[in-house]
Parts: sequence; structure tokens; C-alpha cells
Amino acid sequence: MDLRRGNNLEIIPQVVLLQRRIREASLALQEGIEDKITWKASGNYTARSAYNSQLPSQPTSAMKTLVWRIWAPGKIKFYLWLLHHNRLWCNDRLQRRGWENPYFCQLCCRNLESSFHLLWECNTSREVWMKAATWEGCAALSPASWSASNSTTEVVAAILNSAAPGERRGVKSMVALIAWQIWLERNKCTFRGKTPSTLSVIEACRRDVEQWRLAGAHAIAPPFEETT
Repeated sequence: MDLRRGNNLEIIPQVVLLQRRIREASLALQEGIEDKITWKASGNYTARSAYNSQLPSQPTSAMKTLVWRIWAPGKIKFYLWLLHHNRLWCNDRLQRRGWENPYFCQLCCRNLESSFHLLWECNTSREVWMKAATWEGCAALSPASWSASNSTTEVVAAILNSAAPGERRGVKSMVALIAWQIWLERNKCTFRGKTPSTLSVIEACRRDVEQWRLAGAHAIAPPFEETT
């Protein structure tokens, strides 16, 4: 129809190119049947396929395995992502920006608070991990398996490497749960003046384990992580 308008010089090359592409794609055009748009990457459009098509050479990341593919509520996965990337608003980050901060870790009151110290070096937190390591299927949570690590990602990887293959899914969820409860305890001490308590964190973990099981966390179903 456009050819009838006399704009031949611009349109004819486009028509020829279109014909070549139709021939190369081995398409059989049938009169009366409308064209359909198909997403070549995977058949159906998804945000993931679009991302992979545009950035095919991106390096692989451990976040998919350590954060996004574990059984945990969405807000806790986002918290873990911040933790792995050292983006939690702990006192070390506040200090670097010149913002008011209490400097010390609110659980042990001995060291400058950083996300790594809070979760993996603080004596109160380590007591929580050692207690959790005594539960069924959770021996890999013992600090002895990750004491030489220098980052949260290294610690979690060491925990998973020391866990039995059949227990790793449950251990991932337990790492998320315990790390989250330690963070909540820290916030209570920071903003409400609460006295830090290992027992409070342990009891909160026991309570949430039951709720997670009811919500469908089959990887931590009994006898895994028996807390009685």
C-alpha cells in the first residue's frame, strides 16, 4: 500500500531486505493469517530472558544460590543481599559518612560495629551460632567451620561446604533465619535500649522455625533443627 504513494526509493530497499529475511528464516506466509510476535530467546518473554539477551557475558554471582533461591520471606532475602554486599547501615558506614553513631557493636560493646563483626565476630552472635549448631542437622553452623573467613559470602560458603548434601537446603534457611534475628536484636538494643540477650535470639529463632514450617519450609521440617 505504501508503494502506491510513490515513495519507491525509500521503501523498495526495505521490501527487498524484508523478503531476504523471510527467505532466510524459512517462513511460510499464508494469506489471511495475521503475523505473530515470538520472543526468540525463550519462546515467551520474561525479564530474565531479556536481561540475559542484553548482557550475555555477565559474570556468575553467588547471590542466586546464597540469597534468591533459598526458602525465606522476601524481606529477609533482601536483607541477606544487603548483608552480602556490606550495605547494612551499621556504625562503620555511618562513621564514614560523618553521621551520628554509637561506634560500638550494640551486642558486645567492644568493637566498632560492622555488618561482618555483628554477624560473625561478636561474642553474643557467636554464642547464638554455637547454640544453633547443637540442633539436629545444623552442625555446619558452628563457628569452627568458618573462623578463617573474611567476608559474609565466604562464611556462608564455608557453612554450606561443611554441611551434608541432604541438609544444605535447610542450612541455607537457618542461616537466613538466625542472621535476621541477630539483626532484629541489634535494632532493639540500638533504638529501644534493650539489653542484648542470646536467649532472646534463640527463642525468637525457635518461634520462627515453627512459623516457617507451617508456611511451607519443608527443608527444615523435623527431625531437622529439632528445638525441643
